[in-house]
Amino acid sequence: MAKWAVSLGPSRLLDELQAVMTNLGIMTGRTARRSAKHGIGYDEVYASGQHAHRLIALVPFMQQAKQQAAVLLLSRSPSHGTVDVVPGVTAPELFAMIPQGDHGEEMNAQFSSLADSRTHHVSRRTLERVSAVAGVHLPGWLNTVLAQGLHFSPVTSITDAGTREVFDVSVPRSHSFVGNGIINHNTVNMPEEVTVEEVEKLHIEAWQMGIKAIAIYRDNCKVGQPLATTKKATETPEIMSEPEAHDAELAMKVAELEKALQMQTVVVKKPVHEHMPRKRSSSTFSFRVADCEGYVTVGEFPDGRPGEVFISVSKQGSTLAGIMDAFAISVSMGLQHGVPLATFVRHFTNMRFEPAGMTDDPELRFAASLVDYIFRRLAVEYMGQAERVDLGILTVSERLQPTLPGVEEAATLHQPLVDDRNEDMDLRDGSSGQAPLGRATTPAPSPGSAPGTKGKPAATSDAPYCYQCGVQMQRAGSCFACPSCGTTSGCS
Repeated sequence: MAKWAVSLGPSRLLDELQAVMTNLGIMTGRTARRSAKHGIGYDEVYASGQHAHRLIALVPFMQQAKQQAAVLLLSRSPSHGTVDVVPGVTAPELFAMIPQGDHGEEMNAQFSSLADSRTHHVSRRTLERVSAVAGVHLPGWLNTVLAQGLHFSPVTSITDAGTREVFDVSVPRSHSFVGNGIINHNTVNMPEEVTVEEVEKLHIEAWQMGIKAIAIYRDNCKVGQPLATTKKATETPEIMSEPEAHDAELAMKVAELEKALQMQTVVVKKPVHEHMPRKRSSSTFSFRVADCEGYVTVGEFPDGRPGEVFISVSKQGSTLAGIMDAFAISVSMGLQHGVPLATFVRHFTNMRFEPAGMTDDPELRFAASLVDYIFRRLAVEYMGQAERVDLGILTVSERLQPTLPGVEEAATLHQPLVDDRNEDMDLRDGSSGQAPLGRATTPAPSPGSAPGTKGKPAATSDAPYCYQCGVQMQRAGSCFACPSCGTTSGCS
């Protein structure tokens, strides 16, 4: 039988080639060979018979010699097997009968299979091809084989099987005998909870053990089954004491819990990247914190949610500018992957580092850092007041508004810094407005002051609460200052 072979050095490339040909329905073989000329080993993938014809029809060849050999192979009718062999002659003996002459290379290409040491038999088809070559003289007995149409098949082994009955498959009553012989009564009893993977593993193990067929019986697959591995629930329960019944109930619940844990499905939710539209609206605001100026541009989704942030600060090329650019990219990726803005605001507000101090924003007069101001500004722009109150972020106007709508807070009377009673002091005593020794001055209590607050500065009723720590501020000139953290309402 003629074959078509492909020889390559890289084994991985041959693996891919075999996989492709298998997918195309071409069955191939593979063998390891060694080149005596170059002294190296290589692998050979070959197809024979009808599969060689299909391979040549699918794969064109560029070299002219290979094209001619392919055309010659396609012109022959493919043989269906090698069982019709000719005994009494070997492949090398038949190859030696072919004259070389001027077409020795062509003859070697046509009958290369005869020169292969792996060819153990000579098929009748090969003998007919060799006899058609000009100048070939076959022995008389081979001419007789061809002339009389004699066919042979090799005998692999002879074993005494004894006396057996012969069944005709065309007879209907023989079908059950043949079917029973194939199944061979190899039945595997499996529990009711068996999975598809376990059945697949069972078939693989049966194949590895050489069993030609098995039958699977799943528990409770029939209404009435002859064999059961567990008791039915309808059977009369045994009479147990109360502790035993409690223990049995706990054991049953533990078994159900373990079964549920084994069958539970874990759903892993992956973040989804919500891309910004190509054309989108944005808003830009400038800021100044202490001596640092910059701009913030916020791109928005179609529904108005912030989706990207660009931060540009003064002194481009500096370390601060690079860090703020990288920080803006990370915040943008978080917003596009579903991180709420409130999460960023909760984590990045009240961070303290330089530059920090006064701002040019009339609604947010003081910032602890650039990050603190940026996220306070974003919270004011894109979050509701109720949500900002929970986070402690309010504008100046929201902090100074009355506690209750329609209620006017009473103003505190101005308290003089020097007691009026000191005006009648005798300047001739040299006290220069100071009280004489042994005479203490006590400021008049402010109206509405409670007992026990002597010597404690009184907080005015119109003073706002500190937006840093929540303590009520005290008036300091025309502004207010926090007695706890020192924060002012806008004045230094």
